[in-house]
Amino acid sequence: MKIALSSESTIDFSKDLLKKYDIHSLPLYVYLGEEEFFDGKIEGEKIFDYFKQTKKLPKTSAPNESDYIKHFKKLLKENDAIIHLSISSGVSSSFDHALSASKHFKNVFVIDTKSISTGIGLLAIRARNLIEKGMEATDIVNDIYEHISKVRVSLVVSNLIYIYKGGRCNSILLLGSNLLKIRPQLVVREGICKTGRKFIGNMDNVFIKYTRAVLEEYKNADLENVFITYTTCKSEILEQITLILKQFGFKNINLTRAGATVACYTGENSLAVILIEK
Repeated sequence: MKIALSSESTIDFSKDLLKKYDIHSLPLYVYLGEEEFFDGKIEGEKIFDYFKQTKKLPKTSAPNESDYIKHFKKLLKENDAIIHLSISSGVSSSFDHALSASKHFKNVFVIDTKSISTGIGLLAIRARNLIEKGMEATDIVNDIYEHISKVRVSLVVSNLIYIYKGGRCNSILLLGSNLLKIRPQLVVREGICKTGRKFIGNMDNVFIKYTRAVLEEYKNADLENVFITYTTCKSEILEQITLILKQFGFKNINLTRAGATVACYTGENSLAVILIEK
């Protein structure tokens, strides 16, 4: 059985990574005022500039059921089955739309990853490896569901204004962040983004402190793959974080830029270290 592996653009994989793991990505929509863009076809800098100029948050929208039907139909022309890894149903309607579309076909399996960004990517890499081993689609789906709870997704942001404008934090937390330079860690738990630790200081130091805190918390990490996913960050800081992860023992340290959908909610100067536990 030939199995296609699919996800949305919120997997935050580069073109090279999508090609390497043969993942078919369906883009979400991004709106800057009345202008519509596909996620993946617009740079984060344009989003940040738009917000600075208008003080308005860009809007995002999930693909509709028709988009998924076209996507699945195209893939089934050359494949016998599809495993689609969807962004958490707790933050997007993408999963619901994909699930509805899958009912029009046989052998289309839609998984609610309960994750975002390259947390989805870690599950996709596992799924690809299982496909290459010749496992049946249903067995792969069951395996992925067993590993969803092992994915660890968190990030630190420099400013809560994007999250506040999006209705995901209150004004008191925003005020504390601005006055005291508190840099909150956001953690995805059970498919929903919640506040974790709080760091204080300039973002260069916070990124390093955050990385060490993640490794201290998740000592049982699977060392095969880890992702550093960011909106903007100095190259020298990325090099330091890469070295820390290498010294910890990670074999494949992947650097990716967060796509437009994620950037709309985290803003500039945000960074995530994303791993999966054994």
